[in-house]
Amino acid sequence: MAIRLKKTINCILAAGLFAIPAWDAGAIASPPANDNFADAIEITGLSGQITGSNIDATKEAGEPSHANIEECAGVNSVWWKWAAPETGSVTFNTHGSDIDTLLAVYTGTGLGNLIEIASNDNDGESYEYASTVSFEMQSGVLYYIAVDGLDRNCGLSAPPIFYGPVGSIVFNWTTPAPPANSPDNYEDDDQYENASIIEINNSHIYQHHTFHDEGDKDWMMFYGLYDRVFDISVVNVGMDCDPVIELFDSDGRTLLYGPISWGTEGQIEELSYRSLKDEVIYILIQDASNNGSGKTEYEIFVSTNFMEPPGYLSGQVLDAISNDPIPEARIWTSANIPAMSLKNRGIYNIKHPTPGDYTIRARSKGYSDFEQLFSIESDEYLQIDISMTPLESNTGNINGDTEINLADAILGLRILADTVDPGDTIELSSIIAGNNGIGLQEIIYAMQKAAGIRQ
Repeated sequence: MAIRLKKTINCILAAGLFAIPAWDAGAIASPPANDNFADAIEITGLSGQITGSNIDATKEAGEPSHANIEECAGVNSVWWKWAAPETGSVTFNTHGSDIDTLLAVYTGTGLGNLIEIASNDNDGESYEYASTVSFEMQSGVLYYIAVDGLDRNCGLSAPPIFYGPVGSIVFNWTTPAPPANSPDNYEDDDQYENASIIEINNSHIYQHHTFHDEGDKDWMMFYGLYDRVFDISVVNVGMDCDPVIELFDSDGRTLLYGPISWGTEGQIEELSYRSLKDEVIYILIQDASNNGSGKTEYEIFVSTNFMEPPGYLSGQVLDAISNDPIPEARIWTSANIPAMSLKNRGIYNIKHPTPGDYTIRARSKGYSDFEQLFSIESDEYLQIDISMTPLESNTGNINGDTEINLADAILGLRILADTVDPGDTIELSSIIAGNNGIGLQEIIYAMQKAAGIRQ
């Protein structure tokens, strides 16, 4: 914390006279959090706005004079930093600030090796003392932004009372998005042979895509490492876009996972996939709405945790009798981590961040609730197949008497052979859920019950 004399200017505009400035000695200054280069505040996203102040900010030893202004140069700089989400144009400005700003953008790791990318004093727009810079950003490059105040009062015997060197700062950044329904920067990527390479980065380096016409497909690829879990996220989805995610093997044809979609336009989509080998993995994104019009843009990124990874649960939810997949079953653990089985194969996948002993539960309409204890360690891949019993208690009781035995199996065989007597009783409630009639599954079920090998 610096000790500084704070000047209180008490300008009295009367008959052209100014009061002599008074000084408060020994006042304690409180610099802003981003006063120094090393404490630059991180900003993210393709566009945004942040406010701050350079009141009580300082100029560090070795810090350059921003915007190449030497006379009356600023001594109250503050810093931000921004990692470019993609390659393209970006504009920074200080419109809305109440000071005369100096704006400069650099790359480098410290004050001693900064390289200026762009700088500006006044941009000449309606904001008389604001600054603007535009330049071509490179994906993943970390840019440092310095905003300082220019003291235009210096050297003047009767300085103005507005637009001084310190005060409130408004910093804005924008990147032009491709127009709706125009080809994005990754076209033509409708075939897996033309897939764009997507970076794996935990800082969320995005690719921006647009479904520019009906039936447009977007292929991407990344390299998956053995036993590593990769999170694929589709975000910032346009209101007319319903993205569907599928993962394919290195041949671009063998489906590894998916399709994943909430079936709702404007909804983000996410999936996690554990790579079974060191391999190229292809991502296919399609628009289920398939209209090619309106706001159909989206952004995608792939990330993986190179630190201590969590454990993962996966498996299938199956009918205990027919062994058929059960779609859209609700699954959760005692750590309140939810999941849902997929529509096509009843597969579920849960990322479990904390090792320990837990209970996994499942619920689906027409079935008894499932519950099982499990233990999981960090970076463990645990498969638990969930077997759910239909609620129908009369399953296998083909002749409708009070017990299930060989007589039920024999009657079932006669039904298959079409040799049923007119007086035989056939209990339709014995049919296994999902079947159309009495067949081999019901007969086998009755024989297993009679042999005591099924509870």
